[in-house]
Formats: sequence, structure tokens, C-alpha cells
Amino acid sequence: MQLRSTFDLLEAGLNETGDALANQAQTYRTMPAIDRTWLQQALPITLGLKFAQWLDALTRHRERLAQCRSRVLALQFGGAAGTLANLRDKAPLVAQSLADDFGLQRPALPWHTQRDRIAEAAACFGMLTGTLGKIACDISLQIQTEVGELAEPAAVGKGGSSTIPHKRNPVGCAAVLTAAMRAPNLVATVFSTMVQEHERALGGWQAEWEGKRCPTLHA
Repeated sequence: MQLRSTFDLLEAGLNETGDALANQAQTYRTMPAIDRTWLQQALPITLGLKFAQWLDALTRHRERLAQCRSRVLALQFGGAAGTLANLRDKAPLVAQSLADDFGLQRPALPWHTQRDRIAEAAACFGMLTGTLGKIACDISLQIQTEVGELAEPAAVGKGGSSTIPHKRNPVGCAAVLTAAMRAPNLVATVFSTMVQEHERALGGWQAEWEGKRCPTLHA
């Protein structure tokens, strides 16, 4: 259910970001810009192309998240050993009723120690955070005083410096880059916890909780 809320937030955010990037790509489709390889100026491009490339990547993430959502949002209801033995012949009806109440799909079998669903979600979130980090990296480089091609929007509490008043710091980029640096290790934690003992894990399930603190939402 927490994952469902996460998917909802990410879907809304990606839709909003996609619309903004599509607008920017259209607006600046003919504005000359310079591409950079090895951090050096290379060949002419347009600024609109850069926005369009970001949009293209995020569009693929929207597709991935939609597919992931269809597999991941499944009821986990199996009792202590995954057999639902205490419910006897009523087990299928109870499981279906519970799934309906929570708005989740009813899986074919209880899956408490089969963590592929959770690992898939972590992988999707990690890749999305990496793409957002790439965008933030590009923007932060283009914001540099000596370049000045882009700027973060001004807002209360954003960008100012308490000691150097003429500065306009890219604090939004900093938040995204921080998340992008943390995400790989968190995803790795979730992947390592896929190896769980029998029907109830010893340590693996508990270690997974830290890995599921998705930094994307904080960015």
C-alpha cells in the first residue's frame, strides 16, 4: 500500500515534469546551443534537443513504472507459513475479499520470501533517480557563473547565500544529486535481501526496510 502511494506520487510528478519539458523543448527547439564531450565544447545543437532528450528518458521511466505497478501491487496474505491452513476452505474467499478491500491484485500464491516484486520496484526507482541525477548534473553545470545558460527559478528560501549575497545556489540540483548518490547502495541492499531462508527470513526481510527508503521522493 505504501508502494501504491509512491507510484501515485511518481506518476503525478513525472506527468508534470514531462509536460514542462515538452513545453521547453518546443519553445527552444531552434535556439542554438553547444554540446559538450569530456566537459569540453564540441558541436552545435539546440537547447530544445537537450530538453527533448531528458523528456525521452523520463517517458521510458513512466512506461516502466506502469508495467512495474501492474506486477508489484499484489496482496501478501499467507499466514505464518504461507499456507492459510487456519482458514481451511474459506482461504481463497478471505484472500480475495482482503485484496478487494485494499484495492490490490490477489496473487496466485503467498510470496513473503519471494522478493522479486520488491526488487523490481527498487530497480525502477533507482533507475529513475539516476536519470533525475543526470538531469540535475547537466543543469548544475549549465548554471555555473561562467556558463549561465540555465538557472533555477527563484523562490523563497532557495538559492540565496547568507554570506555571499550575489550568489544563486542550485539547491534543487543539490537535493536531486544527493538522492542519486544514495540510491545505488539502497537498491543494492534490496537486491541482496532477495536471498531469504525458506518461508520467513532471518535478517534479510528486516534489512530490506532500510533499502526501501526511496530517495526519489525526497528530491
